[in-house]
Amino acid sequence: MDFLISLLKSSAYVILGITALFTAFFVVLQLFIFLGKLFDIKSIYMPFVEVAEKATSAIIGAFKKFKFVFMSVLLLLIFSFAIVDYEVVSIPIRFEKEKTKRYKTVIKRLKDIRLAEDTYKDAKGDYAKTFDELISFVNYDSIPIVRNLGSYNEDTLTEERALELGIILTKLPDTLNAERAVELGYVVRDTIKIPVKESVFPKGFVADSLRYVPYSGAEFVLNSGVIMTGSGVNVKVFEAYDSQPFDKWATLKVGSLTEANNGAGNWE
Repeated sequence: MDFLISLLKSSAYVILGITALFTAFFVVLQLFIFLGKLFDIKSIYMPFVEVAEKATSAIIGAFKKFKFVFMSVLLLLIFSFAIVDYEVVSIPIRFEKEKTKRYKTVIKRLKDIRLAEDTYKDAKGDYAKTFDELISFVNYDSIPIVRNLGSYNEDTLTEERALELGIILTKLPDTLNAERAVELGYVVRDTIKIPVKESVFPKGFVADSLRYVPYSGAEFVLNSGVIMTGSGVNVKVFEAYDSQPFDKWATLKVGSLTEANNGAGNWE
């Protein structure tokens, strides 16, 4: 479509240029005839006036003979400029509409990258430096989950209701917290491991898609590092951004390698 618009613009400007030159030539001829008659030139310039009159007559005759051709060219010129004007207005509108659709999906992918990176850091104490590390972690690694076998006062189920249902046999003291309940044996904690993909992402999630930018198929750029905050604390950070943004003036990015922003996206 862009090629067609460019062709129409070029054609329109060529036709307009030819028309302008032709009109200028015709006006010069008429001016030459007018001046010749006005000053009643009898010198050697008179033949040029006669030539100008003959050329003018020939041009007028050509217009009369081929008026449908000239009208068609004029209509083509008008049509071409109308299309160009329409596209000049509509192209930015279509661009913004397509940008909104694409960026919505890209943002979702960046949020998935952030979730995977946060999970990776919780499990390994650092952010993944490459997509190979991150994707392998999501596909094949597991994270520990602590189960509580028992009940204590911090549960949403009240002690009274638990006693009524027979879930617990002894009412625990109101001052008993979770840690003390574990020490006394009222609550048993069991640590199990659950695959990252099953515990963090929805069913059917394809981890290999994390590296790819939706629509364009380009790869996100992923980096991690350590920066020092203004208070002198070293903070681990990561950054992921679109390597080939649809809008070159609006690159979507999550995280930062220059500031500790807790993995915030630049659209938030």
